[in-house]
Amino acid sequence: MLKSVLAIRGLDLNNNQSLLFPATEALQESSAFLELRCHLRFLIEAPFETLQLSSIRDLTRKSLFLLALATAQRVGEIHAFSHKTSWQGQDLLVSYLPEFIVKTNTDAHSTPREFRIKSLATVVCSEDVERLICSVRALRHYLHRTASPTRPRNLFLAVKCPSRPMSKAAISFFLWDTIKSPRPVIGICTLLGHSPRVT
Repeated sequence: MLKSVLAIRGLDLNNNQSLLFPATEALQESSAFLELRCHLRFLIEAPFETLQLSSIRDLTRKSLFLLALATAQRVGEIHAFSHKTSWQGQDLLVSYLPEFIVKTNTDAHSTPREFRIKSLATVVCSEDVERLICSVRALRHYLHRTASPTRPRNLFLAVKCPSRPMSKAAISFFLWDTIKSPRPVIGICTLLGHSPRVT
């Protein structure tokens, strides 16, 4: 859930705190928060928006990054997400393929087989720019664009060959490519007068 992942970083969507615009002084000074803001801003501009006009590659990158942020799952677990989703109100329920076994399961701790992805539509207005970083919105467009009777069972498909599931290596690359892209640092953060660390 995006809300719980952001809450770990000190962001509370229940208090109508803006993700893309200035928050508290303490959060502004956090380089991790600044980098997250820069990457989220990156995802609300071209070539990622509008979703209807974005390429399947860019739509995949955006959907994958937002889902990884919302669920905090490992690459192997994201690879095992099923394309069969269901709805609970405006929220999306995503589950693993039936044969997938989570490696981190123990007798004391069992990983849930289903994840509820909260829609930002419940906490932001339709005019707010934050709606553009809603993982549910991105996944809805992705599932619509990749719908096919012969579609593989995995949620994410290979961009160049949609008859195959996306490999773990490709998922890792797409996440790395989105995170390490120089554009959010150079093109956006410099305009804000910030200089986030680049590793």
